Amino acid sequence: MLIHGGDGAADPIDEVMKTLTGFHRPKPRPDAETFERNRQTMQAMLLTGQHEPAPVRSADLVHGYDLNPASRFSPAATLSSAMSSNFGGGRAGWYADRYDESFGWITDRTGHTILRLDREEDRLALRNDMRQRQNLLINPMGRDHTMRPELKQLSIAGSLPVSQWDEQIVSGVVERAMPVLFLPHTATEPLVTPGDLALDWIGLGLASEAVEANCQPVEAWSRLGGPKLEWTRGRIARLRERLRHFPADYEFFVMRTLRELPSCCERLVTIMAMNRTSADDQLNLLLDFYTMATQGICLGVEALGWHGYGFDSTCDRGQKLRVLNAIRDRGSITKRDLLRNQQWLTAKTRDAILTAFETEGLIMLTDNEVTALPFTDYWRAVIHRAGGSLPETRWKAATGQAAAAGN
Repeated sequence: MLIHGGDGAADPIDEVMKTLTGFHRPKPRPDAETFERNRQTMQAMLLTGQHEPAPVRSADLVHGYDLNPASRFSPAATLSSAMSSNFGGGRAGWYADRYDESFGWITDRTGHTILRLDREEDRLALRNDMRQRQNLLINPMGRDHTMRPELKQLSIAGSLPVSQWDEQIVSGVVERAMPVLFLPHTATEPLVTPGDLALDWIGLGLASEAVEANCQPVEAWSRLGGPKLEWTRGRIARLRERLRHFPADYEFFVMRTLRELPSCCERLVTIMAMNRTSADDQLNLLLDFYTMATQGICLGVEALGWHGYGFDSTCDRGQKLRVLNAIRDRGSITKRDLLRNQQWLTAKTRDAILTAFETEGLIMLTDNEVTALPFTDYWRAVIHRAGGSLPETRWKAATGQAAAAGN
């Protein structure tokens, strides 16, 4: 989930990410009359299908397509057609449009859907679900192609402005160990991207069913070379230092993601290479991709300090947030007024908390005044603290040497 901390209204990175959903794009809902007519059809077909004893045999399905002509006229097929008209038939759909109170989450036949957060109503629906209906995301149910209840697979992808990256979303993800990574940035310029066909192929690799990832120890990446291997070790050590202040289940998710990252990177590089790139160039691209993705995960976890995660202080996170929110609500507050505002605080505890906030880069302190820093300033502190730039890209170095040799 991208967190846009820049000044612009549009997110230039997410403009590219919108297309990375395979060959499917979200589709708008039909007009109100058609929508209601389809709903009535869905309800009728659901009741009819519940009395049918024999579901569509799995042998009649190849790669999600129905090869049984008779089943195309079944109640399940009619239901599927009405659902597709109302909610969209592809893998990707808008978050607010892909859930129905009677039918659950609407997906394709694989049981997977990519939920995009492109519109304000999508972001509002996500926040409401995080606050009041978390079980919809933790235990996502819907109907399969035989109209029977089925556990679905959801992928949430999109961008939130930093103003909406609030406590209810962050704590909902972290405390319930949802497999969601936050990736903050402050990019303001459009990205330089390959052609549309290349983006489609990348998106196909991202949107297709997940394959089992083989976990490899970091030492197996000795091919990275001395400096790059040391850089990777340092990033992982820093990541674990931050994660020890997180709930154990979320820590496990992040570290599992990091272990599975090489296999996922290899899959995407292989899809893009399409037998047109040498093995050495593919390896260099893979290693560059791996280090960039590792850096993104590390920075994302580091930036959760904005919500009080990942750093130590003399009190629990709930107390830290009460003090932090009191400062942010006013923008600037005297130390004495902070004590009055938070009457449970003692001067000693206040000073210890403020010192931790200052070290984290969340506030600026003077003798008497406490000032909340904006996210852009905090993000610069995160990048500086996390070690700054990536090591030299192997692919660029290799192609540069080849060009020099050719000249």
